[in-house]
Amino acid sequence: MGLSYILGTAGMSIEPAGAAFYEQYDVMRNWCDQVQQWTGFEMPALLNEDFSASLMPGGPDAPREPADLSVRPEFIYRGEVRQAALALGIADVLAEQGVHPDLLVGTSLGGMIAACLAGSWERETLFKLLGRMAAFPLAPAGEPARGIAFGVVPADADIDWYCGDGRPNVYLSGDASTDGSRIVMFSGYLKDLEDLAAEAPSGQIHMVMGAMGGLHSPLEQFVRDLLEPLVNEINFRDPQIRLISSLDGAELKTGEEVRADILENVVNPSSSVADLVARLDKYGTTMALTVGASLPLGSPPSPFPVLQAVVAQDLGQIMTMVYDLGIEVKES
Repeated sequence: MGLSYILGTAGMSIEPAGAAFYEQYDVMRNWCDQVQQWTGFEMPALLNEDFSASLMPGGPDAPREPADLSVRPEFIYRGEVRQAALALGIADVLAEQGVHPDLLVGTSLGGMIAACLAGSWERETLFKLLGRMAAFPLAPAGEPARGIAFGVVPADADIDWYCGDGRPNVYLSGDASTDGSRIVMFSGYLKDLEDLAAEAPSGQIHMVMGAMGGLHSPLEQFVRDLLEPLVNEINFRDPQIRLISSLDGAELKTGEEVRADILENVVNPSSSVADLVARLDKYGTTMALTVGASLPLGSPPSPFPVLQAVVAQDLGQIMTMVYDLGIEVKES
């Protein structure tokens, strides 16, 4: 197979992405200028914004529930635009160096980005859709706030204790294994997540403000319902680069399969990191790049090298590994 690109294992880009790619590569600068025309967000200023304080304005003791659940905070939209702009721009820089993916996979927003790189839809269409999604509410009228929490739990922990039958409004929405523990993401009603954090052993559950909503859980069915007519307006083409679903590892061969995968991603948990790595290995991956902001995938060790393509300094190591592994470099 050769080279795989992994996109979006950290969702939207919260911390500053830096502007080094923008400053050093014309292809990135030209691309970001195009994004600015579509969105009105100034570059490279957007690349240097830090949204982490927006998750907990006023500090850790401030109320976690947003004052207005009828609309998503703008920082979410800005973070999504940055995540997509950075990932697609880095892919363009790599392509200019002759580096092209043989396989693409993306989780959450990364699935949409991967579909762009696969040629299944236009980049402008993605950014227009993100703009329309920015008007979605955080919760349906009259319903409680949703939120997310991250847990660092023992490797042998009974996950059903955290989100099983006894906690019907808490869902496992992501799972990243490490050497001695599991890093998991829970989605649910904000109050239920706060109860979980209070009842779990000290230091295990880390709350995130409800401004993010309840990602990748059945509680987001209302988002799927709002998104479906917008996605149905889009002409999805069959992928031109091999594209696999992060939900079940199946190859997405048609535009209609891509459309369905984008919708199902809203209400279903992302694959565990271990499962994702195993699927890439099954497809014959020689080397993988996490393109744009993402969680590290090197622990536990994968059967192939996994390098980050996040900042301009990463490019040297990537090119060295490409040549060392004999991965074909192709003219753009």
